[in-house]
Amino acid sequence: MGRPPAFPQYRFGYLVHSLTFHRRVIQSTYNSDIGDKVKILTFSTSVGRITVVQIALATQLPMRDSPTAEILSGHGIVGDRYENARHRQVTVQSLEEIALAEEELGRPLDARLTRRNITVNMGLLDRTPGARLRLGTEDLGWIELEVVRDAAPCKILEDNLGRDAKLALHKRAGVVCRTITGGTLTVGQELQLGEAVSNVDLRDLANHR
Repeated sequence: MGRPPAFPQYRFGYLVHSLTFHRRVIQSTYNSDIGDKVKILTFSTSVGRITVVQIALATQLPMRDSPTAEILSGHGIVGDRYENARHRQVTVQSLEEIALAEEELGRPLDARLTRRNITVNMGLLDRTPGARLRLGTEDLGWIELEVVRDAAPCKILEDNLGRDAKLALHKRAGVVCRTITGGTLTVGQELQLGEAVSNVDLRDLANHR
């Protein structure tokens, strides 16, 4: 069985390495059980930008806008009600999906009343558990989030926007994420979506380094 090149970081029993490949960032994961075959994660070019960042100190308290926020790896947004939660650490929604709900509903919706932490201006979010999102910039670094599940419209959302809006926002009210890599989040930063590709030959990948 072939062995992989010496990569610098271990995560959850897998070897993880990031490199530039065809102008995309690739995260390659090596599992000793499958030899030279790896799973890689490529990130698209920017599909949108952060338009709103909101934080609430407690579940029943109102959300407040914040032009910047600190996100800690494995913990979430500093000062938010979900900081240190096991899985529900950050929520992200897309105005593109909200626009689809508005079209179905026949009236505008205030995206701030959904109580999601981060709003981006476009992009259809992948709700598959394990899907990855990156927020930030090449210069300042990337914040990486992992999707845990769909963010189903809650009772507070129904109270704020109405029952019809809750139905229209089904599978359109964002995603619940946990934090893989933290950093400083700022309105105006980019959004990139991850795309997993399996069973790539590690030797071919190494030839492009």
